[in-house]
Amino acid sequence: MKRLLLFVFALTLGLGLRAQCPYTQAMDFTATDVHGTEVHLFDILDGGQAVLIDFFFTTCGPCQQACPKIVEAYTAMGCNMHDVYFIEIDTGDSDAACLNWVNTYGVEYPTISGTGGGTAICNQYGIDYYPTVILIMPDHSIVIQDLYPIPNAQTVISQLEAHGLQQHDCTEPVGELTITPDTLWFSHMGEDQMFTILNETSEVVTIEDVIPEGGSALNIWEPSFPLLLDGGQSVDVVVGLQVPPRKDDHISYTIRVLTSVGEKLVVAMIENAALDMGLMLWPYFVVALDAQNPSLDLFLTNGNSGTQKPIVINAITEGETAGGPYLNIELTENLPVTLNTGDEYHFVISPIGTGAKENVVTTVEIEYEGGTTNYSVEIEEGLLNITELPNAMSLYPNPANEFVTLKGEQLGVVRVYNTLGQKVDEFYAEGNELKMYTTQYENGVYIIKANEKTLRFVVKH
Repeated sequence: MKRLLLFVFALTLGLGLRAQCPYTQAMDFTATDVHGTEVHLFDILDGGQAVLIDFFFTTCGPCQQACPKIVEAYTAMGCNMHDVYFIEIDTGDSDAACLNWVNTYGVEYPTISGTGGGTAICNQYGIDYYPTVILIMPDHSIVIQDLYPIPNAQTVISQLEAHGLQQHDCTEPVGELTITPDTLWFSHMGEDQMFTILNETSEVVTIEDVIPEGGSALNIWEPSFPLLLDGGQSVDVVVGLQVPPRKDDHISYTIRVLTSVGEKLVVAMIENAALDMGLMLWPYFVVALDAQNPSLDLFLTNGNSGTQKPIVINAITEGETAGGPYLNIELTENLPVTLNTGDEYHFVISPIGTGAKENVVTTVEIEYEGGTTNYSVEIEEGLLNITELPNAMSLYPNPANEFVTLKGEQLGVVRVYNTLGQKVDEFYAEGNELKMYTTQYENGVYIIKANEKTLRFVVKH
């Protein structure tokens, strides 16, 4: 019996001979690993990650046995991108010896050689036995002084999970890849929209491709892909509405952003005015006639900037409306007419002056090669009771760039004022039409007065 007790005592004493890290609080260090990357312990901890340190040397048999298990645990815990950051620190060996070790065991986390500062750190932490594996929490407390023995990777994983550290996939980044906005709105043809991809992760992300679904309706004008985004870097993606779908209602497409960290989606919403082969009416959607604006200059433009496709206008008429007709449509050029990209075609609408006694809504119908488009026009009750609109005037184009044309009977003296009431120009028109050049005007709103009537126009260079 005494011999047995002596044996147990000796066995217990032998197990206790292995020393552990004698400290419970971390001491800071900065060192450069064998790949030339600087490692600053407190920067990692203060960034919110725990740190697991494996103290070793290259000819240590138990170290060689433990290393593959620690490498496996490193992968299971997210490859230094999530809750825990792995480091191994050598004592006594050179960079070359440690590089050979790294290549032999497939170590991806930082390795600090003995001659690269590892020996001093081992002494700083009072490490006498190898391997010694410690765990430091973000609050700088050392919660595991020696994780040994390590028969398998699960031993390491379980100990880390016991301290609230979770497993992660190595392909998951820290942070997100965000897109702003995630919904684009196309109101008419010819316009471009843009969204921004921001890499809020801690790693380099590859934007592999940006693919608009829905055939040729959408196109990515810039940039070209693939491209790399560093952490915190962003890129603007410009999307153009190239060939509109043949449909009479709102429609949406999906744009797929393919990246090395997963797929993101952007929705492209296309409104009615963009569905008309690039044909746009200005002002578009709904125009109004009232006592202040008894006539209105409208113009059609070809917005097919992506395809450079011409549009042939065949007819401009009032649509079928009960109780009508209500509109007088004055064309400035005989139809049909061909609009190339950026071309304009002007016409003037005014109420006929007879008809219903209540406010009405009618339509302007634009017939072009390939389809027909209707635009709503609101007409006030007061205008419908007028049998004739004496000396009606029209003004186009509006907005004006190089010139504006005023039409009306016996125009006479025509004065132009700015919004402050200051007269900026004066003309005398001998006939029924006056062309006024506006290149010398600043951008803004101007007022034309002639025959006791007032019209407004906008200069936009």
